[in-house]
Amino acid sequence: GEVALLSMEENGYAHFFIYSRDGQPLLRLTDGNWSDVAPSLSPDEKQIAFASDRSGYWDIYLLTLVTGEIRQITNTPAYDSAPTWSPDSQFLAYETYDGNDLEIAVSQLTAADAAPILLTDDPAADTSPAWSPQGRKIVFVSNRSGDPEIWLADLDRPDEGRFTNL
Repeated sequence: GEVALLSMEENGYAHFFIYSRDGQPLLRLTDGNWSDVAPSLSPDEKQIAFASDRSGYWDIYLLTLVTGEIRQITNTPAYDSAPTWSPDSQFLAYETYDGNDLEIAVSQLTAADAAPILLTDDPAADTSPAWSPQGRKIVFVSNRSGDPEIWLADLDRPDEGRFTNL
């Protein structure tokens, strides 16, 4: 489109801005003595999922662009980051630290009380999730085979056979 979403650092903190190609000044979206990182625009372009340490811990938040309202999605002392939207905007997949390494978790946005689903639980680090266009598969990076490689998780398979090394 005609606008781009930027994450820029100022005074030691990262914040979001909208850059317009028509010469308008940068539009600030977030501010404060904390960092907002890893922005992910929703499929309908109405919300941004992002990670922030504004609570003292790294959690996932949603920013509604029209209103500026910010809603906290995760609330744990664990590190949560790198959110990515399902194509229907109903779910977010993201990285979470389980005490040993990074895993991929999924939160249902339409059920605020629902606990996140841990998609991976492996001694290796699983990072950088991304949804397939149909929304039934999630690709991610894992070093479970010894090297960082692209893996695919099939959400329609509950067993260990859901994971494929691409």
